[in-house]
Amino acid sequence: MKHIFSTIAFCITMLCGSASSHASDFFEQFIDPNDGYLDASSWLLDNAYGFLPVPIIISEPAIGYGAGMAAVFFHESEEQKNNRIKRQSGESSAPPSLPTRLSFVGAMATDNGTKGWVGGHFGAYGDDRYRYTGAGGQFDVNMAFYDANDRAWDLNLSASMLYQDLKVRLADSRFFAGLKFILLDTDVKLENANIDLPDFVTQFFDTRSTGLGITLMHDSRETLWGAEKGNLTELQSVEYSSLLGGDHDFTSYKFYSHQYFVMAANLFGGVRFDYRTVSGDVPFYQKPYIDLMGIPSMRYQGEHTAVAEMNLRWMPHPRWSLIGFAGVGRAADEFNELDKAPSRTTQGLGFRYLMANKMRLHSGVDVAWGDEEPAVYFKTGIGW
Repeated sequence: MKHIFSTIAFCITMLCGSASSHASDFFEQFIDPNDGYLDASSWLLDNAYGFLPVPIIISEPAIGYGAGMAAVFFHESEEQKNNRIKRQSGESSAPPSLPTRLSFVGAMATDNGTKGWVGGHFGAYGDDRYRYTGAGGQFDVNMAFYDANDRAWDLNLSASMLYQDLKVRLADSRFFAGLKFILLDTDVKLENANIDLPDFVTQFFDTRSTGLGITLMHDSRETLWGAEKGNLTELQSVEYSSLLGGDHDFTSYKFYSHQYFVMAANLFGGVRFDYRTVSGDVPFYQKPYIDLMGIPSMRYQGEHTAVAEMNLRWMPHPRWSLIGFAGVGRAADEFNELDKAPSRTTQGLGFRYLMANKMRLHSGVDVAWGDEEPAVYFKTGIGW
């Protein structure tokens, strides 16, 4: 989702350049009539009945740089459709509202040979009483994994994935309870066929993981898109079992909390906490890892990981923001070893442009660095 919206912004920027009084009707919809700045609100909201072709920019250190293409389909309610028709005919000047349901399909590839496709749907139904997320895809990923001695193994993972998640609001509260189902078929190969596969790979050479989980979520954000205040917290447990058709039995737990807050009229902050753990016969590629910008994915793994991160955003201009962030994470195979594990720290700077004012959608670029090489990320949003 993040890659989709961020690359929409960059694509429009490249196409439009600066505003001009001689712009065509097509390009005029990308200009906010209130301030004259580049803005995608009308394009995203008044074209919800169609689909949006979206270029994707990838900049993940673990798999390299790459690109792709996606199509995003927004689904209107009948009320939204009628209001849009009235606006287009001049019968109404009511502002458009963002559809809370979308479907997408896309494909990507990177310079290290990684490629894949994914499709899915997200929807809030029944006046946001039910939230559904479903996705499926296939990926062929080339990346390095590390054993207990920090030795790197260049592996290829061919994987098929199915993900289903349904949450139900509890009464009229901000709490949701839900169920999720995860299916992952994976075939692992060593890039160099002349090197023996390590033990931590051979036992999961060709395996299926099938999990059923429960979740409890609290969501007090003021909007699903571009939240600037509120809290999103979730606790989940997923049981992977041979009784569900999988090849291994293990359990994964995850707790995360994202807090967004307004510090002043043009100063905003965010804090993130994340703890993950697994137990049982877990495949190495499903172990938790330190998930921070500036650290390649799956670089530091363990059966327990803990991460804390914060960001600070200053908005000196109604459209432009400067952002700074820092984080720390630890990974260990035993819970009581987390306090002794090395702290992996990252920090970074970036900027955001308010690309769609009506959606509070910010897009931009972050540069992050830690113990690894600096990494560049094309981002949307101001948090996680």
